[in-house]
Amino acid sequence: MTLASKLVGRVPRERLQEGAMLRLEYPPFHVLVALVGTTPCAIEDACNHAGASLSEGERRGACVICPDARLRLRVEDRPFGRAARAV
Repeated sequence: MTLASKLVGRVPRERLQEGAMLRLEYPPFHVLVALVGTTPCAIEDACNHAGASLSEGERRGACVICPDARLRLRVEDRPFGRAARAV
């Protein structure tokens, strides 16, 4: 079984409204969960440059701004442990 196919947690859709981002504790790769449009998405909650928690950053549309490095990263579903793509 791959890490991406394991259940990490359940988040009520109401907690993800209005651009909210949530961090789920799942060592060693904590997970950021957010809605992009109406699609729930999850990425590793760590900036691939500075290691900061992305859930503490700013949300701008389909992107999150890292609170330390100020990089803009796309919030899109991808396998956990793989870096988010900078835009």
